[in-house]
Amino acid sequence: MMKKMGFKPGQALGKVEEPVVKPVESSQNTQAPAEAGHSSPDSTTSVSGHIVKPIPLNEWQGKKGIGLGKRAASPSASAGRAAKMAKMAEEAEVISHRNFRNRARREYEEKRAEGRLVPAQRTCVTLDEKAGKTFHVLWLNPNNPDSFPEGLVDALALRGATGLPHDYHGEAIQVRLRKQMEADALHPLDDALTPKSSTLLESFSLEVIEKAMQYLRLQAQDRLSLVLAYLRDVYKYCFWCGVQYEDEETMQKQCPGPDEKSHV
Repeated sequence: MMKKMGFKPGQALGKVEEPVVKPVESSQNTQAPAEAGHSSPDSTTSVSGHIVKPIPLNEWQGKKGIGLGKRAASPSASAGRAAKMAKMAEEAEVISHRNFRNRARREYEEKRAEGRLVPAQRTCVTLDEKAGKTFHVLWLNPNNPDSFPEGLVDALALRGATGLPHDYHGEAIQVRLRKQMEADALHPLDDALTPKSSTLLESFSLEVIEKAMQYLRLQAQDRLSLVLAYLRDVYKYCFWCGVQYEDEETMQKQCPGPDEKSHV
């Protein structure tokens, strides 16, 4: 089609320009100039500004899309990656340090709540006993086996309760109960249901056992909050003031508030 348009092989596209003639320096030993109207092939040089070399064909390289092809690595790419990795390491260190401080703070607050729970429960037991009560779930403390009435720990262990205390010999209640059940299996069937075992199953109602299981699952801070709220609502006693008020109105007037921050 290009030939039909008048182009010849090796000819560039565009406007045809006059060739630029560059004179060739002659030496003293050269021959005389040629006849007028004729020139030697080496005497002139034609220079054209058009592209004569064919444009290369870029073949299709698959579904790579724009910008997904290989390109030369930038000199600053490795430095950028190193800076990014250093920044990520610094952020990870900051997060780890923050998590450590939060964990240490939670552990400290939990230990402090456990220490305050003992006198609060002691006050609760004293006021309940004055009111004629023989047991309350808020008396239970996993760190104090004496706070559990006889048979309650075994009854809770039979139902898979968590947060149970260890017995006086340092052995877990679940382990001791399992050993007791294995020993009972060696006795005759007539001796299986002893008065002690039947008392264990019937001494505490299902409601009491469920409340005890829920209470023992809580953290020390939550158990402390329940005990203090119970003392304040039932007996008008403020743990932070250390005073039992006559009535609700007197407590509202003289007590700064229900929490520790109000008493600082």
